[in-house]
Amino acid sequence: MRIFGTGARDKVTRQKKHSLIRILYIYPIIFFLVGLTTIIAYYTWLQIYKYKKQVEELKTEFPEKQRTELKSRILLIKDYIYWVKSHPEDHIIQHLNSRVNTAETILNTFSVIKNLDGYTVPEALADTLNEFNKRSENKIIILNKEQVVLYPAYPFRQSKGKSTPVKLNSLYKFDDINSAYLIIKKSLQNKQTTSSYLLLKSTGNDEIKIGITFQADQLNTILQEVVLDSLSKVKYTNNEYIIINTYNGFALLSRGQIQIPPIDIKNSAETNWKEIFNKELDYAKKREGGYLTYFWRNQPDVERSEKTSYFSGINDWEWIIGTGFFTSDINPIIAELNAELWNDIINNLIRFFIFLLILNVLAYLTMRFYAIKAKSNILLFLHFFKRAAQGIQIIDSSKLAFSEFDAIAKAANQMIYERERIKSVLSAEKSRLRYMIDAIPDLIFFKDVDSKFQGCNKAFEKYINN
Repeated sequence: MRIFGTGARDKVTRQKKHSLIRILYIYPIIFFLVGLTTIIAYYTWLQIYKYKKQVEELKTEFPEKQRTELKSRILLIKDYIYWVKSHPEDHIIQHLNSRVNTAETILNTFSVIKNLDGYTVPEALADTLNEFNKRSENKIIILNKEQVVLYPAYPFRQSKGKSTPVKLNSLYKFDDINSAYLIIKKSLQNKQTTSSYLLLKSTGNDEIKIGITFQADQLNTILQEVVLDSLSKVKYTNNEYIIINTYNGFALLSRGQIQIPPIDIKNSAETNWKEIFNKELDYAKKREGGYLTYFWRNQPDVERSEKTSYFSGINDWEWIIGTGFFTSDINPIIAELNAELWNDIINNLIRFFIFLLILNVLAYLTMRFYAIKAKSNILLFLHFFKRAAQGIQIIDSSKLAFSEFDAIAKAANQMIYERERIKSVLSAEKSRLRYMIDAIPDLIFFKDVDSKFQGCNKAFEKYINN
């Protein structure tokens, strides 16, 4: 009788078998790699999520921080202006000395020319000094030792002719530049005075002197020049600068440069400047100042973009002081954060990859070692079962590397012992049965289902032979 049908046997035959060695060797490595890849992916996602959250917070906080920073800058500038106004002597002296020293450097660079008629100023030197004099009300004048004007002669020419020597005794009070402090002090005490001075300084050439004009009634103008010169050198991040306009609509300091002559805002090429100026003037006249958002060019040749500025006023000078920031100033910060993010991610991915590679090699070697051990143990069992079919075969458990295999080996050995014991018992029973059958005098034989003789006793054997 067949227990299984053909289809059932084929199904059992076709059932896919899995390799234990592959399971022990390949699958753990795959699971290990998948796990680490998941961790890396989660870490990357977490970093990107933190970056997006940081950008959102930055977009919210940046404008407020910038507004606070703008007001702080303007208040510092106003403190500086008040400090200059409270120490006029020191700043005016510094201003005059700075201009004279610069003029001396220019003079040493070009030098005057000596001829039969004395000294003359070359055209290149005159042009340089002309540009230099445009920047201040305190004009530079070059004289010889007889105090005859060598530069600039044309404002002081007399009606007697161009060749007539020009002397300035009637126009200025001559004094040494070292006396400037006392002169300024006196002018501050007597604000009604309108005296004009020419303060002289000797040069390396004993026959040449440098003079600088000083009008006692222009102290405020000089202090304003000092402030404009200082503030024009102040530059903030993202090419930001200080704005100074007058109440009557002239730009003194624009895009970080002193405007000579001042720009007439109402007639400027910037079509929206007049409207912006009217609003900033309103804020300047308020005690607390104010913020103004408008569209402006960061550079002369670019499109306008949104800008926020804070404006305040210096009422006694009728100055509007402001500074601002462009809304797009946040873009470089975001770009920097983005660059830092990907730099961190790439660096960490490299570290993860190196770590993963090392762990993978270690896992590979470890799994390979134990897989080889397992394979050798399995082969030992295969040889055991092949030889066990032919006779007594015992597995040497000392050659097994795993405790589970050792347990199986003990069970297999016990099975062999039991098989041999039962085999011995069956052999004895068979001999005893054979003896009993042969001892019976009756004829005994046995056939199979096809009536073929399978055996008989001694009596039947004797009967057949006779």
